[in-house]
Amino acid sequence: MGICRQESSGSSGWASRLTGSDAAASDDVASRITTPSGKAGTVHGDDLARLHRGPGDRSRVDSWLAVDLGGTRTVDRLTLRWEAAAGRAYTVQGSADGQEWTDLASWPVPDVTSRGGRLDVDGRAGFVVRSSAHPVAVYGDTIVLGDGPAAPLLVEALPGAFAETLRELSASDVPQFRDDALRAALTEDHLSLFNLSDQRVTTRVDIPSGALPHPPLRSRQTLTAHGSSFEAELDAATAALLPPRVTLHPLDGGRLPAGLLA
Repeated sequence: MGICRQESSGSSGWASRLTGSDAAASDDVASRITTPSGKAGTVHGDDLARLHRGPGDRSRVDSWLAVDLGGTRTVDRLTLRWEAAAGRAYTVQGSADGQEWTDLASWPVPDVTSRGGRLDVDGRAGFVVRSSAHPVAVYGDTIVLGDGPAAPLLVEALPGAFAETLRELSASDVPQFRDDALRAALTEDHLSLFNLSDQRVTTRVDIPSGALPHPPLRSRQTLTAHGSSFEAELDAATAALLPPRVTLHPLDGGRLPAGLLA
């Protein structure tokens, strides 16, 4: 629970009541409570415990409260009584062993969810999301391009793109790189590179296109069977936009030889 907190006051509330045929609803069943900070307690009966995020924990994204029912129980409902500092988003999970957890319910529920890595905005614009394990979601008039815990991703924003164009782009080949700190996109033959780390990065980038974006100084590009490659250098926490500088076409209509230097 507590995926998204209130910005100023954190989140607090009472995880209050489990209901079901044998969901620890009587005083003879004790439930053990644990939290990320290691605090624990034991309660009896319906009302479980108050979860409060103190000032020192408000930067955390892993706010949770675990309730051990002492065995397998049938549960059909959990009632959460939030205080003024209500969680803006949360998930309820269940586990049979306390190790593997399954999502049971989440709030809020998005109006639209896309796991295809793309979103068409009324045919007037579109987004293609790369390198993300989370879906694209729409809540009212708010677009969330990575609906899940914070993680690196890359987004291509495309004015005037239609649904079919977005579908083709999301399925197209993308630049490949050897360093996990790098993110890269090829949009309208422009190569975008992002170094998400606090260290300088030097890595090979393979471009699946006949276009040759302008490489950094002192870098040579080599044609390959499927495009070209070159060594990219980016300082810590920087980005580069490399426009196309030349497009090569063989005079005989065949293919350019792999290994050609440009």
